[in-house]
Amino acid sequence: MSYIDGYLVPVRAANREAYLKAARKFDAMLIAAGALRVVESWPDEVAHGKVTDFFRAVAAESDECVVFSFVEWPDKAVRDAGTARVEAELAAAPPDDEPAVFDGTRIVFGGFMPFIWYELMTTDADAAATFYGAVLGWTIHPPEPGSPVHYRHITRSDGGGQGGVIKLTPEMQAEGAHPAWVPYLHVADIDAAVAAITAEGGRQLMARTDIPEGSFAMVTDPQGTPFYLMKPNPPADRPDAGSDVFSPDKPGHVRWNELPSADPEASKAFYAKHFGMSFTRTMPMGEMGNYEFMDHGAVTLGAIMRKNPQQPAMWTTYFGVPDIDKAAAAISAGGGKMLWGPHEVPGGEYSGIAMDAQGALFGVVGPKGA
Repeated sequence: MSYIDGYLVPVRAANREAYLKAARKFDAMLIAAGALRVVESWPDEVAHGKVTDFFRAVAAESDECVVFSFVEWPDKAVRDAGTARVEAELAAAPPDDEPAVFDGTRIVFGGFMPFIWYELMTTDADAAATFYGAVLGWTIHPPEPGSPVHYRHITRSDGGGQGGVIKLTPEMQAEGAHPAWVPYLHVADIDAAVAAITAEGGRQLMARTDIPEGSFAMVTDPQGTPFYLMKPNPPADRPDAGSDVFSPDKPGHVRWNELPSADPEASKAFYAKHFGMSFTRTMPMGEMGNYEFMDHGAVTLGAIMRKNPQQPAMWTTYFGVPDIDKAAAAISAGGGKMLWGPHEVPGGEYSGIAMDAQGALFGVVGPKGA
């Protein structure tokens, strides 16, 4: 999926033209190295906050403003190669006698993607570990000793982290929580995102929580679909680290995100506004309405469709498998059931929707085995 590099840059107001001149040169190098687009945003309405703000983030001086820029790449691999190429070109370039336009030591930057984590809420974490290990080849690790919450991390067969598992307590279930897969979507500011979403008719289900890995909160969209918001903290030794839990073609990763919605047009507008999704392609499905493909940059993340009255207001997460028939057999053998499919989908692969033994819905997608 597309990968975003975001930057906060302290620039003296008097240096605006010099900054834009330098940015045009640098941005052209990024585009030549594979970036899809570069956006430079000179500040317009940037307020000073009570606790923190853009100015304090970069230790801006009294005559400085904060420029926000972002670079969109096709994926993290292209970004890594493109960044290395630009760094090499800059190192090989002759010395520039122009005075520095800004203090580069105070730049704040990071890399981001929309869907950055997935969480299984379940009533039986041990059973889930066995089930998803057989179906997807994952390892679901034991919870950390002494942790106040029964939380387990998921590791793929390639060693990468794929998400987490939380065991639902009786208190959580009494509040309406039930077995389900729930995505985390990246935001730059948890509090601002919660305020914007609730102002549009969404609800906050879980207050902001701060942990070493970042800050998160659970909300619903205006149609009642729950998801998490998260602002991650990258590891100190890897400040440009990003998430690879989504892949359009790899087994063990999430390959598709499907949202059945009571109001697809409203859902499209909501996710476009808050998370930068775009909807430019439609597949008619007769009486079921349209299947609205959801893109972020050059990558298709999934789709939105009209839900029937019996469907829950939940994202359906499709996991990649190397053999759809073996996956379906493992689902049944593990106490789950296939609810739909597997059926062939455009492109020649097969997909299906299943339920695990505790009642969490999910999808699988992949080829038939040889």
